[in-house]
Amino acid sequence: MIEISPKAMFHVHTYRCRHASGTDREYIERAIELGADEIWFTDHAPYPGDKIGTRMLFTDRPEYISTMKALRKEYAKDIVLKLGMEMEYLPSYDGYIRETRASKDFDLLILGQHYYERPDGSFYFAKREEENADERFGLSEAMIMGIKSGCFDVVAHPDRIFRNCPVWTEDMAEISKKIIDAVRGTDIYLEKNYASSIKRNHYWNEFWELVPDNVRTVKGLDAHSVDSLKILDFEYEPVH
Repeated sequence: MIEISPKAMFHVHTYRCRHASGTDREYIERAIELGADEIWFTDHAPYPGDKIGTRMLFTDRPEYISTMKALRKEYAKDIVLKLGMEMEYLPSYDGYIRETRASKDFDLLILGQHYYERPDGSFYFAKREEENADERFGLSEAMIMGIKSGCFDVVAHPDRIFRNCPVWTEDMAEISKKIIDAVRGTDIYLEKNYASSIKRNHYWNEFWELVPDNVRTVKGLDAHSVDSLKILDFEYEPVH
C-alpha cells in the first residue's frame, strides 16, 4: 500500500511523453521552491512497438528510469522523488503491464484510461466531442478491468470518461457506482485531477459526491509544464 503526502506534487509528466515541457530538474527545483515534500513522476508509459502516439518511446524507458534514480539520490536531502508510470489497461498488453508492475524500478502505476481496446484489437480514442458521446461505456469497462487486474495503485481522473457528456445523467451515475464499487475494499486511490477541473466537462462533482469516505482519494496535478506545479490545498471548481 502506498501513501501520498498532502504536500506532494503528485502526477507529474516529463518531456518524454512528447506533449509536455520542462526538464526533470526544473520540475524538482520548482517543487522544492513551492514547499512540496514529495514529487511523483508518472509519465505516460510506452508500449512495445510504439503503436500509440503522444507517449514515451519504448527506447526511452531505460533512460527515464536511470535519470530519475540519479536525481533521486542528488536531491535526497531536499525532496522525496517517486517514480511511476501512467498506463491504460489494454487486454492485449496484459503481460507487459504485469511485467511493469512487478518491476522494482517503479514505486507505483496509475491507471489513466484515455482510450480502450475494442474486441477486434483496435484502439478507440476520441479527439473531438462529436465523435462518440458513448465512449464512457468502453472506457469504464476497460477501467474496471484495470482495477480488477491488481496492477494499479491509483485510478487517474476517473470522471474524465464523461468528457463528452454535456449534462449529468442517470447512466453516468450508474457507471460511476460500478467504478467506485470496483475500488471499494482495496487500497487503490481515486484521483481528483486538477487538470480535469480546468477543462470543460472533464471534472464532475456529481461523481465525487458518490464516493464514500472509506474509499481513498488523492489530489493530482497531471502537470505537463513546470508552471502548472502547485500545492493542491483547495477544492476544485469544475467547468461545465
